[in-house]
Amino acid sequence: MVDEVTLRAILDSLPEEIVLVGPDHVIRYMNRFAKERYAKEGGEALVGRSIFDCHNERSCALIREAWARLVAGEDETLMSE
Repeated sequence: MVDEVTLRAILDSLPEEIVLVGPDHVIRYMNRFAKERYAKEGGEALVGRSIFDCHNERSCALIREAWARLVAGEDETLMSE
């Protein structure tokens, strides 16, 4: 099993924004690129907040749709602008 430090290093090295959200809709992790991309919205301070607090109504609806697909059995969901 990969330890947390190694996993964070791998995720931080990827050239895409990665945001991991728990089943309670709370942001659990943001990689380095995500923190930089969302710096104006709070960056690292977004970790621990609800994903719905960070988005407008249209985006919240898209997030809820993606969540429904995951609950229905999809393994992962890529959301992009």
